[in-house]
Amino acid sequence: MSKKVKVTVRLSAPLSERIGSRGEIDVEAATVRESLHQVGDQYPTFKKLIWSDNDQINPALLVFHKDQKLNANDLEKPVQSNDQIDVIPAISGG
Repeated sequence: MSKKVKVTVRLSAPLSERIGSRGEIDVEAATVRESLHQVGDQYPTFKKLIWSDNDQINPALLVFHKDQKLNANDLEKPVQSNDQIDVIPAISGG
């Protein structure tokens, strides 16, 4: 098992307001997925917002790690100490 390290999950203002948190949440985790689950454990409303029933990221949200947009297959990527993960709402136009 990978070593857990300190990671900061940064939420956009609309998301942090919806869950009643500050914009940056520090967690101890080994992967991107574990980082997001740790935030969900601290903020149950976040868990409902980010995860679909099959433990996949809600398609209305985008997740970035090291400035790269992640897809479902990337969630098992290991994180390094002091990494940042950004979660923002997807913007759709019409």
